[in-house]
Amino acid sequence: MSAYCDVSLPVPLDQPFTYELPETLRHRVQRGCRISVPFGSRRLTGVVLRVHYEPPQVQARMALQLLDEEPALDESMMALGCWIASYYCAPLGEVLRGRVPLRARRRPGPLDAMGGA
Repeated sequence: MSAYCDVSLPVPLDQPFTYELPETLRHRVQRGCRISVPFGSRRLTGVVLRVHYEPPQVQARMALQLLDEEPALDESMMALGCWIASYYCAPLGEVLRGRVPLRARRRPGPLDAMGGA
């Protein structure tokens, strides 16, 4: 059975994107972890909102890399990010990107779009 995760990405679309998890990541991915995923022709880093076994309506692309062994955002930070996004009508992915501690951010490479401040 395939496992999936819903990911909030730092894009101006306020919706989660569903990705299939490769076998190597299925038991390691948790809510609040950062994950690298393909998005169009780019590679973006987003925050996992949930892990599930419900196949999406369209074929899901494969997640690329888990960046955290432990969640970068705990439940209280996730809840705060959701509240901020709702209150200010801001895309959740942009809000969560700002909630990731600076020590956990990566410098963007040629294919990355989320990273250092």
